[in-house]
Amino acid sequence: MKNIFQKIKQYYLISKKYLLPGIASVLILILLSFAAKVHKNRSCLSLNVDVIDEEEYQFINKKDIINIITNHGTDPIEGTNISTIKLKDIENRLLQNSFIKDAQAYISLKPEMFVKVKQRIPVARIFTSKNEQYYIDNEGKTMPLSPNFTARVPIIMSSFAPINKDSARTIFNEVLYKFINSVRSDAFLNALCGQITVDNHYEFSIIPRLGKAEIFLGDTSDLPNKIVRLKSFYKSSFPQAGWDKYESISVKYRNQVIAIEKKE
Repeated sequence: MKNIFQKIKQYYLISKKYLLPGIASVLILILLSFAAKVHKNRSCLSLNVDVIDEEEYQFINKKDIINIITNHGTDPIEGTNISTIKLKDIENRLLQNSFIKDAQAYISLKPEMFVKVKQRIPVARIFTSKNEQYYIDNEGKTMPLSPNFTARVPIIMSSFAPINKDSARTIFNEVLYKFINSVRSDAFLNALCGQITVDNHYEFSIIPRLGKAEIFLGDTSDLPNKIVRLKSFYKSSFPQAGWDKYESISVKYRNQVIAIEKKE
């Protein structure tokens, strides 16, 4: 390939100096067409896989990707004529995997095949009253658990038992996604949350990492204001009272903070 492109360059310099521009353009097109034909008849030298964020998330690894691409070795890439490799089919096959968000495949001039895979990123793990478990990813979509890797994300315990309708499940997941995004975007709330619960009325409460007071937030309406009131209460009351003084704290009602002390 290197010699072919050197010849193209030489012919171009000669043509530019001695021949008409139109003839030079035709010559270049012919040579490029010949180079492309030669390239297509070559065999792929290697398969290179890059899994983005593989150190942080191990839902899928390079071996898994190679097995999908090669059908567990029955359709090898190395040594295969590159004209027979269907890159779009490979990408679509990878995207059928529940843990893959994006996949891109291309062949270099060498020629080698390169595949880049982006994993889905979970933001919360859901436990339902029907003993179901799944993740919600950073796009608000349902994501299965993995036998190989457990993500360190907030846990949401749900007493919600949706009927077997996609619409009910979708609404439920949208409410959870809205809430967990509010938690993740607020450093105070994110650090505070140990466990989250949600009931049949889409009302949330938090079991904090510090202290034993369950925090009742209610539904997701007016959530920023609720967080402001909760921060103010923690700042003004806990330094004097201590972490174990309260049994529960509620900010679910507008412009109120209701704190119930533990009984002696």
